[in-house]
Amino acid sequence: MAGNHDFNIDQGTTWNRIITITQNDAPVNLTSFTARMQLRRVKSQTTADLSLSIGEGITITPQTGEIQISLTAEQTAQLSDAYFYDLELVSGSVVGRYLQGKIIISPEVTR
Repeated sequence: MAGNHDFNIDQGTTWNRIITITQNDAPVNLTSFTARMQLRRVKSQTTADLSLSIGEGITITPQTGEIQISLTAEQTAQLSDAYFYDLELVSGSVVGRYLQGKIIISPEVTR
């Protein structure tokens, strides 16, 4: 079952988070994994408001079990209000949802 975690993002800013995948307090080797993440205002929405994948906002450091999620200031400037997200890890044909929750956007005043 996926873990739940909500994130707050300041609109119009660069945003980065590093998530470390561990098991028994040791980093999991993610050598054979890719990752993907989508944001949607409504879970049942047919198209994503933002999609991230390896090389497109997601970087994996396999030996340390780290997944870095990055959004540019231009990307966060296009976001408003709140979104649902989930982060999936993929190895071959096996897909697992690792993390899910909400992303709350704090509106930008300075433009």
